[in-house]
Amino acid sequence: MSVASAPRPTVSAAAPAADRPPEPVAMRARDGRRIDGPLGADAHAALLTELLHSGRPGFVEVAGAPRLPNGRLGAFRRNDLENFVRAGRREEFLERVRALRAEERREIYFTPATLRVPVPGNDSVDRVALAWVDIDDARRLGTLRRFAHRPHAVVASGSGGAHVYWLLSEELSGERCEALNRMLAAALGADPVSANRGRFLRVPGTFNHKRACKGMAPTWCRVVMCDLAKAPYRPGELAVGLRDPKAPRPARRARRPVSAAGEEPWRGMEAREYYRAIVGVEPGRDGKVRCPNAAHTDEHPSAHLYRGAGRGWYCFACGAGGGAVDLVAALRGYPTGPALRSEGFKECVAELQRIFGVEAPPRRGGSP
Repeated sequence: MSVASAPRPTVSAAAPAADRPPEPVAMRARDGRRIDGPLGADAHAALLTELLHSGRPGFVEVAGAPRLPNGRLGAFRRNDLENFVRAGRREEFLERVRALRAEERREIYFTPATLRVPVPGNDSVDRVALAWVDIDDARRLGTLRRFAHRPHAVVASGSGGAHVYWLLSEELSGERCEALNRMLAAALGADPVSANRGRFLRVPGTFNHKRACKGMAPTWCRVVMCDLAKAPYRPGELAVGLRDPKAPRPARRARRPVSAAGEEPWRGMEAREYYRAIVGVEPGRDGKVRCPNAAHTDEHPSAHLYRGAGRGWYCFACGAGGGAVDLVAALRGYPTGPALRSEGFKECVAELQRIFGVEAPPRRGGSP
């Protein structure tokens, strides 16, 4: 049963506003009918997963982390198998969201793109049939309203910004998906670090607890509009006139040769140097950037890139920080610092080796 044909409110009409977002949703059903009005919390989550995941292969990751009393976000347990539900199985998705929502001050996120295997991270995303941006600054929403290509869904994040989604008529590789996301982010003034294919974004129909740490009421993450009847975009149509800020440009000097096996050139760099290479964005002269933490909606730049090799970076809002490995970890939704261990650490180092052209060292006992 589709969201459009299901009973719309998942709570009774007499339910208090605290049980559901009070604002109406501008919605068009698959048959083209307009169905505008408030929805229950579960219906917000169901509507977005139907739009993004129906008919898609693989898995969707749904995970949560506690908002700590000091305002920072606690650790995700991203390798727990219970975080992964089959794409398109709405009830499984909702069961997982309900279980997390029942926990105190739980911030709940999901992967818009489906995963090939139940393993977190960019490497689990092979093919993608949508594009998205994360607009942190509410002042940029006017640019979205003037954008030529109307999105399929807009979700208010609960922090004043919005998550915006466009369906695509054909699948893209993970790399092409990230390039299209970067183009859209650059055009709309969105967060450039949210373009990665394995990105975590908030589940609508759940609370954003950021303000609760300051004694204020939590705010709803909610669907603002969703068009199930709108035809998907051709990727080339969506990208017309847009520029990828990370696209290669003619080099002013010879390219750096591939580093020898075992070298770690990022260790001798200032944070702004490896930030530029990893994120693909030129940081400001003051070293202030939006936090790269996938689970931190950073409306105003709260992370700082320190000058001097080895000094690293730090976010004063959520506490994430460290060196180049930690920057990759934050972008992938992993913990930073001593909490980054085992396979997550190895995955981040492998990504740095790929970015900086380092040959992977031979395995012990293997052939040279």
